[in-house]
Amino acid sequence: RMSEKICQAGGTVTLTEITEMFGAEQHLMNHAINMETFEKIKTLMQIHKNYIEKYGESANGNPSYGNKQGGITTIEDKSLGCVQKSGRNAIVDVVFYGDRVKKKGLNLVQGPGSDLVGVTSQIVAGANMVVFSTGRGTPVAFAAPTLKVATNQRIFITKHRWMDFNAGGLIDGEDIEELSDAFVDLVLRTASGQYKSRNEQEGFY
Repeated sequence: RMSEKICQAGGTVTLTEITEMFGAEQHLMNHAINMETFEKIKTLMQIHKNYIEKYGESANGNPSYGNKQGGITTIEDKSLGCVQKSGRNAIVDVVFYGDRVKKKGLNLVQGPGSDLVGVTSQIVAGANMVVFSTGRGTPVAFAAPTLKVATNQRIFITKHRWMDFNAGGLIDGEDIEELSDAFVDLVLRTASGQYKSRNEQEGFY
């Protein structure tokens, strides 16, 4: 919902970790704004599949130990969760590694399932803020302000020095519209310098 609101307001959102989209390709292609973007999405997915196959590996091993502990059982489970972050926006373009975003709206950015590599590619593409959701509470932060979104109350409380927003309130019965508005407000306050993300407050990059 935050992604949708930002794009509707004329902003730009990027989504990466392409190997975590395997199994949800059709969803992505259905959201391509035109045939050129459709073909770019196909190319992007194939680049990563070819790389994995080159080393005799399979993308089915992608869910990590932490993912499995959290209840994810297949690559399709993980992929559907990954693409949901983009909302119902049209995909306006694909940005290959090292290139810059040229179009406003939702862009797919080339990057693997590695947080550090994928998010770095988003920053190189022009992202000036990272919004990072986590169900297990990873402490990772990046070269841009990193808003950490806890997907449950327990993580938000136990790792309060790392987390910026508690999306777990949705599970506890909070209204989705009110929660979405509060989240967008936090993103805007961070972008305007009124709020420093936890990683900035702690001096951790």
